[in-house]
Amino acid sequence: MALDGVFLRHLKEEIGTSLLGTRVDRVFQPNRDELILAFRGFSAAYKLLISARANSARVNLTTIPVENPQQPPMLCMLLRKKLQGAKLLEITQPDLERALMLKFDSVNELGDHVELTLAVEIMGRYSNIILVDENGKILKKLSVPTEVERGENAIIDNISDLCGKICDESNIKLSQVEKIGIGVPGTVDSENGMIMFACNLNFNKVSIKPIEEKCGVSVKILNDADAAAYGEYVASGSKADSFICITLGTGIGSGIIINGKIYNGFNGAGGEIGHTTLIKDGVQCSCGRKGCWEKYASATALVAQTKAAIKNNPESIMSKETVINGQTAFRAADKGDETALKVVEKYIEYVAEGLVNVINIFQPKKVVIGGGISREGEPFISRVREFVYKYDYNKYLDKTEITAAELFNDAGIVGAALY
Repeated sequence: MALDGVFLRHLKEEIGTSLLGTRVDRVFQPNRDELILAFRGFSAAYKLLISARANSARVNLTTIPVENPQQPPMLCMLLRKKLQGAKLLEITQPDLERALMLKFDSVNELGDHVELTLAVEIMGRYSNIILVDENGKILKKLSVPTEVERGENAIIDNISDLCGKICDESNIKLSQVEKIGIGVPGTVDSENGMIMFACNLNFNKVSIKPIEEKCGVSVKILNDADAAAYGEYVASGSKADSFICITLGTGIGSGIIINGKIYNGFNGAGGEIGHTTLIKDGVQCSCGRKGCWEKYASATALVAQTKAAIKNNPESIMSKETVINGQTAFRAADKGDETALKVVEKYIEYVAEGLVNVINIFQPKKVVIGGGISREGEPFISRVREFVYKYDYNKYLDKTEITAAELFNDAGIVGAALY
């Protein structure tokens, strides 16, 4: 009964629903057929124990009663799905205030099932699809041109076909897939399966129901920045109760996670931190406003700043470069080029100024910086961190942890798979 981190995280979340708000503090597995659940807020857990004992010494995972019949036994369903029908022999209370021990039989039947998920990332030029297991391990990946010019119906059909193709190449059936997660660069209505608006795809109120119907698998959609945040959240160990991922790319993507759940406002359009104003009446943004953070701190902005610096300082070694990208200024700065050093210093200031605003609003436990620029690693992150810690409003309490991303370009698609 080898239980992975992703499963245990979901177990903790579901118990909070199943046991009337009880929170699982830790889950232990002392041996193959036992779990120990350490709780906070124990009264509901005690009620579950009493009900189970009163019912039977041998309780099927599908029938453990809970005190409130309106609360579904999510713990039982989750365990049954993972453990393939194993029986719960007994529930004991090694600690009358904080713990339950669940003991199972049918040990030989445990742990063999692997949950498979497909995840799709629809982008302007290419669409990616991966097949992942329940640990988030990528088993296979395919990429195809999105072909935006063919229109929304063709794109949706292509995604459906791509789901079948990756399954065929992996020697599995679509029916073996638990779900399909789709990340989209735009505003989505996840509850109703609608992509409300995605300017890079020319999507306006596009339903993903045809994918669900053609594949015969449930489909979940979410904004690509939210997906990236969730992917990084899981990759980091999911220990922060408030977590924000900032992606420095073509624009600035941002995802907010509070208590394990993506937060994007009452209408699904929240979390657009890249479109908060950094400089009033500044550079024109495609959103219609001027001075948005992403016009100064995105990778696109850095490239524009680098090109402007080269034009004004032809003596810079950067002028010899035939291709200017987000790494150009950093590489030249490493060699001591004064123009590049100024570009990098100013860019770091733009990134950090925006982060100060984010942290002053949310005071999150952790902020992760993703996108290609984050590959500059700790030398870049440490300078951002130093600026933020100097200027954020909080001077006396614990500081927000600021780190580089772990999944880089795979964050969005892995997040879509795991959410």
